[in-house]
Amino acid sequence: MSKDKPILILSNHTSLVTSVKFSSDDKSAYSGSASGPIIYWDLKNAKPSRIFMGHLREVNVLSVEDRFGCLLASSGSDTKVKLWDCRQKEAVATFKQHQSNVTAISFSPNSKFLLSGDSKGYVKLWDI
Repeated sequence: MSKDKPILILSNHTSLVTSVKFSSDDKSAYSGSASGPIIYWDLKNAKPSRIFMGHLREVNVLSVEDRFGCLLASSGSDTKVKLWDCRQKEAVATFKQHQSNVTAISFSPNSKFLLSGDSKGYVKLWDI
């Protein structure tokens, strides 16, 4: 196998891809885009398993927590942080208290909390 060529190419976004993340089992992945959609990819079949629609503008960061369930957090230029159950199409929670682009997110090790940071220098802790 050649190391200088990709072993898989995924194509379904209609705009710039802004964030990518693997699942913990390496069987699926997520990608976010400048136009807002997040795609949950089945890597075995190279096809989207689900498309999450919820951000009105660019998705900046994705964070995956699937050791204790199937949670996806996304943040965007729309100042929102969204929490998704990977098995559903709709967000299970939306946090709207940021006043600027949300540029960083991270789950706590026990998956009970989520940190988010924004372009104005604020870091917020959420009980999820």
